Amino acid sequence: MRLEGNLILKKFLIWRIKHIPNKQFIHFVSILVGVLSGLLAATMKNTTYFFQQLVTSVYIEYQSLFYFIFPIIGILLTRAIIRYGIKKPVNHGIPGVLYALSKRKGILPAYQMFASLFTAPITIGFGGSTGLEGCRYCFKRFTLIAFKSSYSKLTNRMCSCSSDFRYF
Repeated sequence: MRLEGNLILKKFLIWRIKHIPNKQFIHFVSILVGVLSGLLAATMKNTTYFFQQLVTSVYIEYQSLFYFIFPIIGILLTRAIIRYGIKKPVNHGIPGVLYALSKRKGILPAYQMFASLFTAPITIGFGGSTGLEGCRYCFKRFTLIAFKSSYSKLTNRMCSCSSDFRYF
């Protein structure tokens, strides 16, 4: 399967080099990254509202007591997703991105790009104290920065550009 994927990618790259100039390809990928980043932001926002409605729509006699317990449930669910689903540590928001920019040439691990997309809405929807841009469970801005960073890595590979070219 891996060999087949590389063959398809190789054929696509040869076709792209023959038919699409680098500048047009960069513009196309930039538009694609912008649209996908917007969709990710909207998905995060709507998922957060879904969890908020899920928690607040159920009427319980002692509901004010549960407003103290819901954030704890959200954090425990988030920790379970990180520990058993992602199985890798999620870096702290903006400092993690800055570290990747300075030490790893802007390349983030693939799981880092989507980790906050799953954890942020649960934490916030259940009433967690961090915002979507919070520092521990790195949220909206970090996800968008990670998404753009990963696609710049993809663009760099597809364009056969040097690492300095992608910081235009």
